[in-house]
Amino acid sequence: MALFLFILCLTPLLMAAIQMVMVRAVRLAGLGLSNQLVVIICAPLGAVPMGAALWGVYIGGLGSPERSLASLYALVVYVLLAYTYFHLFNMSETARRIRILREIYAAGRLSAEEIAGRYSAEAIFANRIERLLATGQIKEVGGEGGEGGKDGRRYVLSGRLLYTAALLLAFWGRVLGVPGLGERAGR
Repeated sequence: MALFLFILCLTPLLMAAIQMVMVRAVRLAGLGLSNQLVVIICAPLGAVPMGAALWGVYIGGLGSPERSLASLYALVVYVLLAYTYFHLFNMSETARRIRILREIYAAGRLSAEEIAGRYSAEAIFANRIERLLATGQIKEVGGEGGEGGKDGRRYVLSGRLLYTAALLLAFWGRVLGVPGLGERAGR
């Protein structure tokens, strides 16, 4: 049982190893996938070797009811660890505070004006819209001269993954009593 749990705990390392290969493969293939989407793809790819390892060291030797429960447990733990890995990676990619620290380190020093110039509200919004488009969560409808914003663009949901996650977070926030956790998505 200890080896079973140890192997499950290796999930973030497995995800990182697969991500290292996938990022390079995506670049070589010229696919233009966002870094976040690559990490999302890594989770199911890692499930195969993780499942095989867990089956070989523990699950395969169990009887029928125990095998089913151990498999379900392993799946839940794997998914939760992969989800945690995604968010740790995503935070390192997108969190402004972390990014500002990295940029200050790279430049040696930056003034408040230089930092503010790199993080205008328009740039932040454009970056988030670009990521949502790249991951297929939204699509652009309309365009120049149509109805909508300044340039006529409008966006509609085209993927449900992040929206469903937002709904689950809103529900979980209500269960926990955490104000603001996904409130808008739950309306």
